[in-house]
Amino acid sequence: MKKKVYPRHGKAFAKPVKLSHIGKKQVGVTPTIKKYVEGFQAKGLKGIDLAKAIVADVANFQRVTLTTKTAQRLWARRSADDVLKTKKVYIGKFEENIPERDRGVIMGCTDMTVAVASSLRAAGFKVLITREFFHTFAKVYYKGKVYIADAQEEKRNMLRPMTPADKRREISCIRNKAFAEGASLADIGLKSYKDFFKYWKIL
Repeated sequence: MKKKVYPRHGKAFAKPVKLSHIGKKQVGVTPTIKKYVEGFQAKGLKGIDLAKAIVADVANFQRVTLTTKTAQRLWARRSADDVLKTKKVYIGKFEENIPERDRGVIMGCTDMTVAVASSLRAAGFKVLITREFFHTFAKVYYKGKVYIADAQEEKRNMLRPMTPADKRREISCIRNKAFAEGASLADIGLKSYKDFFKYWKIL
């Protein structure tokens, strides 16, 4: 069998997805997630059009503002299953009495990314969860290209091929230890809010 050749910036996709116990809770594919994906497939969507539709739908989930402490307590602890069942993304309220470093930092990118990653895997895509500084997004491998899936981007950029500029930024983040990617949040050391600033660096 001919070995699959991955582009230089897509080598991580060559590794089989192995989820830890916590990782399975975070992004494991459940009946809820399969049913969600089947809804798009029933419309005849497939390939990159299917992926785009899923990312765009997750981007439209309701934003629910919580107190900073509640948002922190739930960060990285919500499963993709929960995000998709509720169709709600949690963000932290801006509160003057909270230390400046923590104010308004939780903006929902992690909730959206676990939902996107799990859904795209259920649809048959190879997906990694990526963390740069304190932003979470997904990377998708499809037909020899690596795509960035970020539901917080503008609509036309929510799913787009990775560019040289993206790669340069990634290399800079790696050099400054402000980058990680893996099969799940837990796989890159993100299990609760105490890990939120794990890759946050002042450059």
